[in-house]
Amino acid sequence: MLPARGGFEVLATWRGRSSTPVIVLTARTDLESRLRAFELGAVDYLPKPFWIEELVVRIRARLRIGHAGVAAPARAVRWDDVVLDLDARAVHVAGAPLALTAHEFNVLSYMVERPGRAVTRRQLAEAALPAAGDRSDRTVDSHIARIRRKLGRPGGARLATVWGIGYRFDAPEGG
Repeated sequence: MLPARGGFEVLATWRGRSSTPVIVLTARTDLESRLRAFELGAVDYLPKPFWIEELVVRIRARLRIGHAGVAAPARAVRWDDVVLDLDARAVHVAGAPLALTAHEFNVLSYMVERPGRAVTRRQLAEAALPAAGDRSDRTVDSHIARIRRKLGRPGGARLATVWGIGYRFDAPEGG
């Protein structure tokens, strides 16, 4: 009942582009609409009128169990007080969102996906930085320095310098 497109059409389009969970908020209360929303990939359905408190509790529950019924986003990496959600391209430190540039996120995710492996500056530049941009060693070093500073300790300290080579992500024991 949206003005330009129907909610089901929006949901189907969204599902084709993203795995982000969707809670449907709607005036439709009939069983057919509920079933269709779930078939199109909604993780929850809340008809109007509803209490904001209930919506907040449902969101918290989804964040706790994940939309697939598991304990975290499918591609989340956790260490110390850092959570890197690779699918959402989001980073949280001690529960607070952390703003990283696209290039910083690319560098960090490239390293985190290769724990314990030394990666050269050239590998980082080619994998994480745009071909038309500056891919010099100093540019990579600058990105690493900013990421370390933004992550703080101990999270940023896990980006170890491998002298003469590049960098390595030292995952915590058991992580």
